[in-house]
Amino acid sequence: MKKFKPVTIEEVESVWGNANFGPDLNNRKMDVIRGALLKWASGFSTGHTAFCLLVELGLMTENKRLTVRGRQQLWEFFGKDCPSV
Repeated sequence: MKKFKPVTIEEVESVWGNANFGPDLNNRKMDVIRGALLKWASGFSTGHTAFCLLVELGLMTENKRLTVRGRQQLWEFFGKDCPSV
């Protein structure tokens, strides 16, 4: 299995573009990614922009499924060691 590469703020900045989640969240971009990933993993959906960011970061597929990286990142976001995926 490939070594897990966590999402960096630089990666988020590179895919963010003109995304706008309002003044409270635009300065907390990683929080937007964290929340969107948790929503999808929990069976909820997000808006189109948040979904596209997850796809561009390699956390989800176009078919709305979490990737291996997405599952690993979810564990990382919440400070847990990821079991083998």
